Amino acid sequence: MHGNTINSWPPYMFLEDGRISGIATDIVKATFKKANIELELDTYPWARAYQITLTQKDTLIYMLYRTEDRESLFKWVGPIVPAQPMYFYKLRSRSEIKISSLEDAKQYTVGVVRNVANHKFLLKQGFEEGKNIAAVTNPQQNLKKLLAGRIDLLIGSELTLAMQMKELGASMQEIEPSFNPIETQAGYIGFNLQTSDERIQRLQHALDSLQEDGTVKEIQDKYINRYLQ
Repeated sequence: MHGNTINSWPPYMFLEDGRISGIATDIVKATFKKANIELELDTYPWARAYQITLTQKDTLIYMLYRTEDRESLFKWVGPIVPAQPMYFYKLRSRSEIKISSLEDAKQYTVGVVRNVANHKFLLKQGFEEGKNIAAVTNPQQNLKKLLAGRIDLLIGSELTLAMQMKELGASMQEIEPSFNPIETQAGYIGFNLQTSDERIQRLQHALDSLQEDGTVKEIQDKYINRYLQ
């Protein structure tokens, strides 16, 4: 099978020594190995990876939030990553930004990665491209824009942002959460609908086995301990 992902969403998917790495990547690789199914991985901008998986057989995308609007578009294996609380983050120095609701956030420019769940959620809540949404192709672009003052807010989890900030040589003390806008979601592998049910069941069984024997936790701890020390 052919797997599609992005290379700039640490700790889940990122390039390390020229190879696709990260928590989600290692769990996906281990799952396919356990199920004895061959897997090739490539990285693309998120919107393209998503479209490839929707339209081409024998493809998958990870890490994908299993939202209501996506439920019928893919077949699912997971979760591979537990849910993490998601917040609007702003620069700590921007004391004038005060948010206690989604309506408050509409006064500001929110950075998102194009076509991810957070982007679609904001559009459904009445946010508008070019007005209070600034969409980019990868999460690191968002964070750089926030640190440079080119956007006011972004949506992220503490774990993801801590690792991204460390990669940029910045400190989490520079940013702070201001509001929890959306329900947390766990991360899954999404498969093209032409994938056989037998293959989905085989992969789910393999993942369940890796969770039960502690392999999944070992993978998670390896990256979390590296970045959060």
